[in-house]
Amino acid sequence: MTFDEAIKKLEEHDITKLFNSHTIIEIVKQLRQEYAPTVEMTNEDKNTLYYYLENSTFFSLIERKHAIIEAEMLGITEGINEFLDLSDEDLMQAWLHPNDILIVDKE
Repeated sequence: MTFDEAIKKLEEHDITKLFNSHTIIEIVKQLRQEYAPTVEMTNEDKNTLYYYLENSTFFSLIERKHAIIEAEMLGITEGINEFLDLSDEDLMQAWLHPNDILIVDKE
């Protein structure tokens, strides 16, 4: 069960007899933010992440990200910007909880 599913289930049941339902839902939301926060990325980033999830390792994904960053610093890449806005921690979070990815448009 995901945190969002737990929140929905709590909202569907009358738990006010035992606890203040608003308090419980806020606690679950805080836990979700702490342990499974939403990671925002482009659809292209998500597709690349899913490729690595199915065919490779997290270490290989991080190597690719850092190779792109190094190549960009040297000025030898153009148009390749996968994961440049994401930290290694964001990528690990998305790796562990791919259902918590939010697709955003490139700016």
